[in-house]
Amino acid sequence: MELIILFGFIVGVVLFIFSSAFSAIPFYPTHRRDLAQIIRKMKLKNDHIIVDLGAGSGTVIFAAADEAHKKGLNTEFVAIDINFLLVVYMYIKAQFHPHKAHIHIMQGDLFKMDYEKMIQPFKHATFYMYAVPWLANALAQLVVDINKPAQILSYYYPVSILKQKDKLSGEHEVFEYEVK
Repeated sequence: MELIILFGFIVGVVLFIFSSAFSAIPFYPTHRRDLAQIIRKMKLKNDHIIVDLGAGSGTVIFAAADEAHKKGLNTEFVAIDINFLLVVYMYIKAQFHPHKAHIHIMQGDLFKMDYEKMIQPFKHATFYMYAVPWLANALAQLVVDINKPAQILSYYYPVSILKQKDKLSGEHEVFEYEVK
């Protein structure tokens, strides 16, 4: 167990130091003190998919998967990041998660994913993102273009192209949008 913790620490330090070399977007994890309210705002339920756009180290996905597991939900989780090292880190972490059958880690460009196909089988879809404003707007537009109802949660930065449904305050703000 100590070896796993040491390995995780070393990988975390390497990822933090070198992550900008693998992506134009820097790696800043969601603040842990905001996780409970983010997960509460997701309104986890059965037949629900949560897609983390630019998942980084998977902080939100793994915390939300913990909650779904505790509640016995069949909620599916997709973590997408372009940074290969972060994807490897999340993949290893997922192997030890009690809800691992419901956690899917994907490496790739957020603008080249088929979100319509990804969320099609599900009754409910939530997209979570922590992205700079210009990127948040572009990602929100991808969700709008799916033309299927979805929830968007944007951490720290508002999405100016959508009408805000709600805003939560913590260490940082969480903006909620509803796409119909």
